[in-house]
Amino acid sequence: MGLLDIFRKKTGKRNINLLPEEEGESVFTRRDFIIALLIPVGTVVFLGVVLFFLLLFGTQASLKHSDLAKKIQQKQTEWGKYSEVASGITEIKTNITTYQDVLTKNKNVRSIFDVIRSDIPITLTLSKIDLSEKGEVLVEGTAPKAVDVYQYLQVLKNKTENYTFVVLKTITYNGADSTYKFGLTFSVKPAGNAKNK
Repeated sequence: MGLLDIFRKKTGKRNINLLPEEEGESVFTRRDFIIALLIPVGTVVFLGVVLFFLLLFGTQASLKHSDLAKKIQQKQTEWGKYSEVASGITEIKTNITTYQDVLTKNKNVRSIFDVIRSDIPITLTLSKIDLSEKGEVLVEGTAPKAVDVYQYLQVLKNKTENYTFVVLKTITYNGADSTYKFGLTFSVKPAGNAKNK
């Protein structure tokens, strides 16, 4: 050892082990055993935590799904209460649209109906009015007496300025409600051409 060796820093570490060799080996063996045991146990614990959270989230999702299904069922029940009314309103809107389309396409329809309406006796109940593009009309309905039907027929025949080709097609007695069912046809002129007397 020289003089310079005193001033040199020692960089290497020394292993000072005061334990006997057998005891030192048993410490390393226990440490290796504990590490080998902790790895699978840690893995099982980690997988258990992951499984727990998956089950927790699955249960929450199931609860949300059942709650949503209940709300949907409740809304369907509420809608069921109004569906009949809604379908009735839809049908009315469709009928109004159809009526407006017919009036737009056939400007004379309204005036023809005005002429027909003005001459219907109060005792008759009309169940059907068919109107062709040419102004040909089929009227069906009921009356309490046969004389009411014949009077209506005579009114139409007498108003030649409004009606032509007036024909009584059918008249039958209905014993169930004691009325006369009738059907007649005629041609009508629009209100601008027709005259109401």
